[in-house]
Amino acid sequence: MKKLFFMSFLIIPLFVFSDDSRLIEIKTIDQIEKEVKEEIESKENIKKEDVKEEAKDKETKEKKDEDVNTQKRDLFDGKLNREDIFVQEMDNYYIIWIKKKEGVNSVGFVTEERYTNKKLRYFLRAEKIIFPIDNRLKYKDKIIENDFLINSETEKNRLLGESFKLFLPKKVIIGYNSFKRDLKINENTGFIIRTFSEPFGSGKFFDNNYRISLVYNPKDFKRGLNLIKKNRKDSFYILEFSYFSDTIDIIDIGIESNNYISLIGRVYNDAKIIIYNWGYKPGKSMFFINFFVLFKTDSEFYIVLKKDKDDIKFKVSE
Repeated sequence: MKKLFFMSFLIIPLFVFSDDSRLIEIKTIDQIEKEVKEEIESKENIKKEDVKEEAKDKETKEKKDEDVNTQKRDLFDGKLNREDIFVQEMDNYYIIWIKKKEGVNSVGFVTEERYTNKKLRYFLRAEKIIFPIDNRLKYKDKIIENDFLINSETEKNRLLGESFKLFLPKKVIIGYNSFKRDLKINENTGFIIRTFSEPFGSGKFFDNNYRISLVYNPKDFKRGLNLIKKNRKDSFYILEFSYFSDTIDIIDIGIESNNYISLIGRVYNDAKIIIYNWGYKPGKSMFFINFFVLFKTDSEFYIVLKKDKDDIKFKVSE
């Protein structure tokens, strides 16, 4: 009886699964190990392909970034106009603001050849920088600091917008070791404002010859806007203006015609404003701007000095 029961127990499972026996797969240990190995290898291959794709994507992104950086470097424009430079004269030093131009990422002061007696350029240096600026310099792939008159950071300037702020003492140091000497900075001292495409004085550069020229207004000029000269050259009229005030109160200068004010580039049709000098001397409580207006037009227009309060307008006509 027990034997019959045991045999029936073996028969039942075979009967129940007989129709679905095709779904049952009998595997040896070797087969299972082989499949597991193949599965692992397959996953590893997929992972390798993913890594390759990621690396390819990264390489593509890096190339795009490099192309963008190359384009930015190609856009480097280091040329400065007088209008791009604003000078504040203090007792023992100047603060020189330099407008950030496209592609420019650092600005420094460099000697002219006549001060070195050699065909060399030296960065002007101070005995001590009196306010914090990023005056680090990159030399032979190393970052060095030695009170160089250079800056790689920008600040907001009321007149120029984003600008480099540089400290220029009235006595600077040029050269090193046996050639080291002092140089006094005044209105007759020429030096170079060098603009760089990269921070810390690296990359492409452009040399702008510069001489501080703080032309103050004659004593008989009133505070406000003054017409100095009116000339005609060929088909152009040239007006020379001077403005000065107790405070830096000008936001911008523009040309107004038919209630339209042009400030960007300060150009309107055949008229253009060229600022050739501006600065501020606290000791004399004087902020000044000297500028030309060139125009070739039959219509009347106004020179507009935008201020915090009431704007100043000057009617221009032939």
